[in-house]
Amino acid sequence: MSIALDHIQALIDHPHTLRAHCNRCRHHTVLDLQKLGERLGFDHSTMHDDLTPKLRCENCGGKDIGLTLSHGTEKDRPNPFKNNANSRRAT
Repeated sequence: MSIALDHIQALIDHPHTLRAHCNRCRHHTVLDLQKLGERLGFDHSTMHDDLTPKLRCENCGGKDIGLTLSHGTEKDRPNPFKNNANSRRAT
């Protein structure tokens, strides 16, 4: 059975993360799907051509936005760039 992840509510119901990245300044962020749904409607399409015209980079104001969809949410995946709480820095 396949699941259509083609609208905001589907990404919320079947935990997925939608990340936006600016092709101009390379800024990237995880989109808050709840806020996005409240703003655009939870039935709004998540397809690139439907969603990116509504987005603007919060860093440079650029409109050349790319999207990356990944399974799970950010809290489900460890951040490899965070300092490990158990590790010690050499002094």
